[in-house]
Amino acid sequence: INQDGTVNSQNNPAARGQIISIYATGQGVVPGAPPDGANPTSLVYTPNEPQILIGSCYVEQCPSLPGDQPVGKRVQFSGLSPSYPGLWQINVYVPLVTVPSASGGPVPVDVVYNNVPAWSAAGFSPYKTYFWVK
Repeated sequence: INQDGTVNSQNNPAARGQIISIYATGQGVVPGAPPDGANPTSLVYTPNEPQILIGSCYVEQCPSLPGDQPVGKRVQFSGLSPSYPGLWQINVYVPLVTVPSASGGPVPVDVVYNNVPAWSAAGFSPYKTYFWVK
């Protein structure tokens, strides 16, 4: 989901320097979670911060350009979605160094949590995630 709350697509790409929201499952047990089926009444963070690959680098390791969010502030939230019971929401900054989609198609995005990637170049999963960047 783009920062403005719209669905990311080829015709509606995310801008570099903005925040996207990734929705997933697989975060495991989250301390302080509400009862099953209930939305949290306050922010409930995952015990660990995921590593997020956007394009060719992990966002906290991407080179910084003038105007970028500082390293250490690029994964802005990882926890239970306040809107969807049990769903993992990750709000992440799209670094300015990210190559726009126009010439090369969509940009890969991967979530690594507790050293386990959702997918990897080594082919652990046939399911890969991409999004569009302008």
